Amino acid sequence: MIKINTVEYTPTFIKEFKSIPVKVQKILVEKEKLFRSVPIHPDLNTHRFDGQLDDIFTFSVTDHYKVAFIIGEINDATFISLLTTN
Repeated sequence: MIKINTVEYTPTFIKEFKSIPVKVQKILVEKEKLFRSVPIHPDLNTHRFDGQLDDIFTFSVTDHYKVAFIIGEINDATFISLLTTN
């Protein structure tokens, strides 16, 4: 089973993280812990984009927020953006 060794954050992700409600920030921190140990855990609802964006994945934070990320060659991840859903 794959484990994530390190997570990096883009400036865009950091800016978006700071702008979401504190309650959601706390949930995201807990989901990141789960992601690091089991990135395809059912509670994360991890998915890969299709087509030209097929190197980008997402996992669910709440019903309204998802983290977009990429996986590197040595089990590292980069969180690139927070997505909102309706």
